[in-house]
Amino acid sequence: MSYERSRYKNEYEPKQNSRRGNSEFEDILKPLKEAPDLGSISIEDIAKPDGIAEKVAKQLKSNRSELNPTQLRKYFDSIIKIQEKISESGWESAKSGYYMLYPTLAYAKGRKTIPGDFYNFCTLCLDKIPSKTGDQASAENFKKFVSVMESLVAYSKYYEKE
Repeated sequence: MSYERSRYKNEYEPKQNSRRGNSEFEDILKPLKEAPDLGSISIEDIAKPDGIAEKVAKQLKSNRSELNPTQLRKYFDSIIKIQEKISESGWESAKSGYYMLYPTLAYAKGRKTIPGDFYNFCTLCLDKIPSKTGDQASAENFKKFVSVMESLVAYSKYYEKE
């Protein structure tokens, strides 16, 4: 069963028509779901061989829902721009760009240019960025998100031709 963002609540609900392999994807996402925020997940758990990023890349490839490299790169570029803004001016000035990532993903999913599993993965990560402890923690969580996506881009490229 996969999880899809509820339009009215900030939580994930089971989707009725699940595809084959989604229980594997749920297992991959389990550490993210259980973490209070992205900052609590080590870079090792994300980027190491057979870590979260590699497992997501493999799963996206194996489900025949291959993520278009151009779409992934385009999304990653928008994330990098937000990270640069955080570095220059802080979290508060970049917050609107962060929130615009949600409709960007929704639009791409609606046009079927990204697979549903990628949408679910990204929105789960995005939900783990804002911190109740302040802007500095949110900025650190976003930095971790950049590392997650950077690792996913690299592993996706690695599995692209396999």
